[in-house]
Amino acid sequence: MAETTKDFQIGNKAKDLLIYTFTVTKPSSEKSLESKDVLSTMLKLKTMKPEEVQAFCSDAAERLRRSSGKQGFPKSTIHTYIRLLRETVVNIVVSIQMANDCRFEVEYDKRLAFIDEALKGCNLMLQLVNISLELGYINLKRSQHWTKLITDVKYMSLSWKKKDSVRADALRSAALEKERVKEDERIARVIASVVAKLNQDAQR
Repeated sequence: MAETTKDFQIGNKAKDLLIYTFTVTKPSSEKSLESKDVLSTMLKLKTMKPEEVQAFCSDAAERLRRSSGKQGFPKSTIHTYIRLLRETVVNIVVSIQMANDCRFEVEYDKRLAFIDEALKGCNLMLQLVNISLELGYINLKRSQHWTKLITDVKYMSLSWKKKDSVRADALRSAALEKERVKEDERIARVIASVVAKLNQDAQR
């Protein structure tokens, strides 16, 4: 596991990213102006007094303006785009937790593999956020904040990977050296056995 609380701040950062992602991707309604709505409005206008028309139109225009200015992910994307975003961020959190749970001394390769999974997820999330901005699902301010949350996790993961890669290389080298020594000792025992047997045969 991560040795200190500071080392696993990445876990808290990933949790923040998950919460924000689920909040931002809450589906919004997809209201469109249909023919029946237009007809209903026209009929209302027909029955209104002249002095009421201006107030009605102003109110309707304001409601349309507020509605058109809302950002969010359409409900039609809940099983596609929203699902992909949420599954990706969950996988990032899971990968980081699994990496942290690995016993580094004997599972360093496994830990590094989980960190790589988290990094792949971060890279995918960055692309998805850019696409969300281009599609108008989020504004620039939200995009920047979301990107900051992702890059915090990404760069902390890169730092973690770099540090643990160095440690893993040291452990691999130590393991190889240990195996080399064991093999040298085995060969030495075989040679000693052969020499002893030759000496016995020579003394007969």
